[in-house]
Amino acid sequence: QRLASLLPDPLEVVFLVNSGSEANDLALRLARAATGSDNTIIVDGAYHGHTLACLEVSPYKYEKSDEFDLVPQIEDLPAEYDNPITPRKYVWKVPCPDTYRGMHRDASDAAERYAEYVEEACRVYIEERGE
Repeated sequence: QRLASLLPDPLEVVFLVNSGSEANDLALRLARAATGSDNTIIVDGAYHGHTLACLEVSPYKYEKSDEFDLVPQIEDLPAEYDNPITPRKYVWKVPCPDTYRGMHRDASDAAERYAEYVEEACRVYIEERGE
């Protein structure tokens, strides 16, 4: 109660967990419960932990594992387009925003360019899939 009393309104609950994996698993469950959607946008190369829910949103792990059958995000996309491959249709991978080794190295517009990938994922979820 003392810890919860330090939170700004409207926050009022504190969850104590044992590990980062458990914290990330709980965050996914809370987000999915709050939105009613499993849709998740993840960053390429990300690692979130070793629970099953965390593994399917961790490209660092699922791309090196035989545990998942990876599926393309968009069916029938021409080969010249980058089509993220993920374990589930509701998991969308965007490039890691990296101005050193990434695709968009010009710091003057990198944030805007990387944000476009997130906007596209949202557009597909909302406009094309109606989710």
